[in-house]
Amino acid sequence: MLTKRPRTYGPDATLADEPSGSIRNVLMTVQLRGAARALLLLVPSLLLGCGGGSGGESPPFQFATSGGTTVLVTVTGPSGPLRGVAITIEDVESLAEFDEESAESMAPRHTWLRGLTDAQGQLEAVFSTPTSVRLVDVVAHLPGYRGPWTDTALRDALGHFAPSARVTRSLAEPLVLNLAMEELP
Repeated sequence: MLTKRPRTYGPDATLADEPSGSIRNVLMTVQLRGAARALLLLVPSLLLGCGGGSGGESPPFQFATSGGTTVLVTVTGPSGPLRGVAITIEDVESLAEFDEESAESMAPRHTWLRGLTDAQGQLEAVFSTPTSVRLVDVVAHLPGYRGPWTDTALRDALGHFAPSARVTRSLAEPLVLNLAMEELP
């Protein structure tokens, strides 16, 4: 007398629990074969990625498309810290890009951070940029004051419309700046 085995479902189910021609059996077999192929393709790449290959070290792969940067800007004047200085961190601008008659000079630039200095003359913040951005300008706006500039020719070209200070910095190094401002006569 034939006895029918009860079907088992769930994590304990095996291919033996199904009749050989059932759809579930066929699907499970295809899935197992696909998983085996994926494993065979993955093993060589794991071995090469773990130092199994010969030659020099390759740089680590990063999935990140943006990175966070901490900035600390301190602004001081002749009498001490300056409160309420508008600080922006934006794309680098140079005199070569500046042209009064060019439409490109009026194109908007990316501004990565805007803030004001506190009572101690400091702005501390974290901002994010795409990993392709390597340099930024740290710009200080305080009417009646002038501070350091990386590109003084650009400051002269901007004339009265120039911000108080504009310093170009690399994002590869910590963004810690001390901007000493002097009052304009």
